[in-house]
Amino acid sequence: MKRWSWLPIAICLLWTGPAGADDFTGILAEAARLNKDNKPLESVAELRKAIAHVWNRMPLTIKEAVLVSEKAPGYGMAEPRPDNVYKSGDPVLIYVEPAGYRFAQAGDGLNFRIACDLTLLSKEGKVLGGQRDFGQWTMNCGEPMFEFFMNLTITLDNIPPGEYGLEVTFRDLNGNGQTGIHQAVVVR
Repeated sequence: MKRWSWLPIAICLLWTGPAGADDFTGILAEAARLNKDNKPLESVAELRKAIAHVWNRMPLTIKEAVLVSEKAPGYGMAEPRPDNVYKSGDPVLIYVEPAGYRFAQAGDGLNFRIACDLTLLSKEGKVLGGQRDFGQWTMNCGEPMFEFFMNLTITLDNIPPGEYGLEVTFRDLNGNGQTGIHQAVVVR
């Protein structure tokens, strides 16, 4: 394993080091050169550096959040629910794609950690209840993962019929702030 001891340092420098606009342009130029030289894997590696360059400047963001009828089996595979109407006790499933989370050194690789809080609101916006740390995810990876999804399951037991708001706040536990989503639901 000694021969790989440089890997965590190289990954750290590659994905967290400061880089200006000239570096970004240089990365793209190198990717184009490698592609022209028929070196597709090397070109893709340079393009991933370009993605990391942009990613590291982005705040924690939710790329997509959609009510679904079934848990998504994979990234980008969410099938939107036709409506937002539920019976009391039915699970509310939400497919979420976060972006802009930060990576931290974890052993020989990296990780990112996200927690979420849930708040139930009346139609008028009054807080009816909630739960801090409703969910937590830690993903260990050998290199940065830019395509990550979550399937949230929220069950509204013993809730009277009416219109409600589900507010989910996502917190980057590696230190890149927080963001949230709001989903309106109807309980019949």
